[in-house]
Amino acid sequence: MFKKLLIWIVLIAAAMHIWQTPEFQKYKKRIVGDVWQSAGSVTKSDSMIKPSDLHEHFTHRFDQFAPSEQQHLKQISRSEQSISRFIENYCYQPDEPYHPIFSDRNLADVCRQAIKTQAALSKNN
Repeated sequence: MFKKLLIWIVLIAAAMHIWQTPEFQKYKKRIVGDVWQSAGSVTKSDSMIKPSDLHEHFTHRFDQFAPSEQQHLKQISRSEQSISRFIENYCYQPDEPYHPIFSDRNLADVCRQAIKTQAALSKNN
């Protein structure tokens, strides 16, 4: 009995310690943001989609974006035409995709979401 109680106390103490670490807080914030983003995109009808939704999609992950990447994403999200230009210039390159501002990983994520946003915007027209 005492052994089981001691094990539970150690497990609870370890969980409380892990819960307070900055790494876990970042992970928790990203997961909660992903859940909210998914819930929002499921409930949002196509007629409610606007170009700025591309920028809003990544706000919960801005700790992974450099300030210049955040600013450039905001510029891309200003209009349907700027999203289309971005996709044409950077998302369909036959060789290794490259962008002077976005990192390779962020470029892949932004391209994927930009294509989804463009498809939803074109349904509205």
